Amino acid sequence: MRDRNWGLDTVTTTSYSERGDISEQRMTATSNLAFPIGGAFTIGEDGTIIPDRRDGVSDQPPDPDGDLERTRRTIIEYRYEYDQNGNWTERTVVNREESYEQSTVHRRTLTYF
Repeated sequence: MRDRNWGLDTVTTTSYSERGDISEQRMTATSNLAFPIGGAFTIGEDGTIIPDRRDGVSDQPPDPDGDLERTRRTIIEYRYEYDQNGNWTERTVVNREESYEQSTVHRRTLTYF
């Protein structure tokens, strides 16, 4: 999936297990050339983005191939435990970015009649 807006260009790739559950998501968010991440700006009356140019000096245009600080990569891994009927009862979500890793465990109880 690709989502492009005035500030970010985000690409999400999703993988699924043989059971149809999400097994992994890889997201890459890159600053859009229209609006550099962390840049100051105002929005004009017609909705256009106006970069803040102090003292009439403009910044160099960003280099999309060489500016690694402008790209954020996230990998989310999903691990499941299933019951005897094939439904997941525990899902562990591991969220990894360059600087940290965070895990969350979701448990659910299913009742069968």
